Amino acid sequence: MSEFESKSISLLLIDDHPLIRKGIIQLLELHEGIQLAGEADGGADGLKLIEKKEPDMVLLDLNMSEMDGLTTLKKIKKRWPNIRVVILTVSDNPQNIIQAFRNKADGYLLKNADPEKIVDHLIQVMHGVTIVSPEIAKILARSRTDKNNLPELNLTRREEEVLRLIAEGLSNQDVGNRLGISVWTAKVHAKHILKKLGLNSRNELIVWAIREGMTS
Repeated sequence: MSEFESKSISLLLIDDHPLIRKGIIQLLELHEGIQLAGEADGGADGLKLIEKKEPDMVLLDLNMSEMDGLTTLKKIKKRWPNIRVVILTVSDNPQNIIQAFRNKADGYLLKNADPEKIVDHLIQVMHGVTIVSPEIAKILARSRTDKNNLPELNLTRREEEVLRLIAEGLSNQDVGNRLGISVWTAKVHAKHILKKLGLNSRNELIVWAIREGMTS
């Protein structure tokens, strides 16, 4: 049993829009599994609250005037690497998404997402799942993949080929068509790749590719 199945998740909210903060707080009040540790309207105040409250998770906006979300994310992860940080923003700019994950964000959600799904995603993050909303996954899949920047991995040549294509966002059917193999064989290779990398899903693989510098 995960430690987070037996206790509430403490969450700190950093967003410079009062109405957004109010809406999220009202949402959290409906769920016993997540307790609000505090709220801040900017990165600097948020960092002070983190030091004081020591939350399990931070829900962080990107576009803030006083200290932007990416800067805040970097500071959080440098000082408190074990705190989960989920970006909640209106920005679907691919470079923002890529930079967020390269700076160790644990999830990236859009503010127009279904409120109930946002809560579900936050709980999943506390169980070690990297969260990417479907809209974000599609955007990442369209990002350019660096063919020459593949880390040293214990993969076969065919698995490396499949990995590159999955990182580009191709489906198993498209991978099979591109490599001249059956969709079943493509699925088997994908399963082996995920197992070797310790990942749970294709979305996590795309995020992994970003963090390894394969996507730009």
